[in-house]
Parts: sequence; C-alpha cells; structure tokens
Amino acid sequence: MNPAQRVVLIIGFLVVLGMALFPPWKRLFEAPNYDLEKVVHVEQSAGYHLILLDQSSGSPYVTLRIDTTRLEIQFIAVLILISLLYFILRPTQK
Repeated sequence: MNPAQRVVLIIGFLVVLGMALFPPWKRLFEAPNYDLEKVVHVEQSAGYHLILLDQSSGSPYVTLRIDTTRLEIQFIAVLILISLLYFILRPTQK
C-alpha cells in the first residue's frame, strides 16, 4: 500500500465516522384528522445532528428519527468513491 492509498483510506474512515456521528434526521408529524377519521402523516428533513444529543421534540405528535435511506445512500456512495480512488492510486506493475 502506497502513501496515497493510505491517505484515501484515512480520509474515507474519517468521512464514514462523521456520517455515523452526524446522521441525517427526519421529522415525522402524525396527528389524527377528526374530519376524515384518518391520521395526517407528514415527513420532512430535520438536518444533520449529533447522534448523542436528545432529539425529542415537545409535542406528542412530532417525532425525530434517523433517515436511514439517505444514510445508506451516503455510505454506499462514499464506499464506492473510496474503493475507486484506492484502486486508481495503486502502483503500476512494470
């Protein structure tokens, strides 16, 4: 492994660690709709926050959850990019 490959792996590890510590969150709003006798369900992005902080809202109708779909896509994209750079930077055989 050459120094360029080491740098790619270290940077990749730090990026993955950062994504794990600061994942994307989504805010879910679920409340009864008394006119239609159904539940109103709304999702929206809540940004990126430290996973260790309390993510509770004050409302019984609003919950915060990790946006696992977006996080999985980010992990896959970073792993593909790291793999490509690692193999591109390998030493050439003479």
